[in-house]
Amino acid sequence: MSKNRAINLGIGLVIGSLAGVAVALLAAPQSGVQTRAFLREKGEEIVEKTNHTLTDGRERAKTLVSEAREKVSNFGAMIRSRVNALPQEVREIPAD
Repeated sequence: MSKNRAINLGIGLVIGSLAGVAVALLAAPQSGVQTRAFLREKGEEIVEKTNHTLTDGRERAKTLVSEAREKVSNFGAMIRSRVNALPQEVREIPAD
């Protein structure tokens, strides 16, 4: 997941949560005490889901970085082996 997609996901979660709170407040059929308890519970759920999503995203990013490093390392090793397989005269040609 790119950094921009992760940021957009986070922004979307926050905006969606705020919209949900607004709808809940406007359409609440229960008392203020009950509504606050409901909102507190939903807020805790949103925090938990957000933390879970961020943790998953962080782990996925670590995996992708690790895979990319391994591929770059393998590619570098392949290039080195091909260069070493070239005749000595070709390897010593100046890069000018």
